Amino acid sequence: MEEPKTCRIVSPGSFEAEQHFYPRVLNANLHPMVKMFLALGNQRIARRYCHLHPGANYDKLIELFSYTPAHFFWAGSDLFSVTNEKAQRQMIVIETNSCPSGQKSMPCDDAEESNGFYALIRHSLLYVLEHMVQISGRLAVVYDKNKMEATGYAAAMADVCKEDVLLAEYHMEDQNPPVRWQDEVMYVRDENHGKDFLSLDVLKACRLGSSSSSVSVCDSKALE
Repeated sequence: MEEPKTCRIVSPGSFEAEQHFYPRVLNANLHPMVKMFLALGNQRIARRYCHLHPGANYDKLIELFSYTPAHFFWAGSDLFSVTNEKAQRQMIVIETNSCPSGQKSMPCDDAEESNGFYALIRHSLLYVLEHMVQISGRLAVVYDKNKMEATGYAAAMADVCKEDVLLAEYHMEDQNPPVRWQDEVMYVRDENHGKDFLSLDVLKACRLGSSSSSVSVCDSKALE
């Protein structure tokens, strides 16, 4: 049987851009038009969209922009810029993912606020922590691929929340994984503890969002 996997601790102040962005992105700049768009609020975006699409309903757009999902906080979508046979250009949604990907390819300014890792933590995770989480505890990032971004989220989360974050690599085929679920509560094996979840201290976590969400909130407690 393989050796038990454990999580590792990611502490505040450990975010290094070189570890979480592609090399070509580090010295790149956002296109001025993209930068301007990202600075627009929902109302300005809705007004501009209605100007370009006279048949659109402004109030309906604002309603959609203001919608808060019940569970799917950590979602992302893949968009393509396309042109039809009449030379009309538009963006289309190809698919929606349970966890956003692409931060490692997105240039940003030196300012922390423009860093997509930090922005997503502030505008998505913090809302859940403040309004939905019912237990006190610690934070964890659990991932199965895209280590470059998963570790970036853990480091950004540690900085924003000013506390250590647990980082665990978890694959369904793992014989001795660092994560287990019991009664919709997630348990993570601490790197400082041993091989058996049942006999040693573990970390208790509550589920956030969908079952494939990569972010959880943990509480230290022995599993009886």
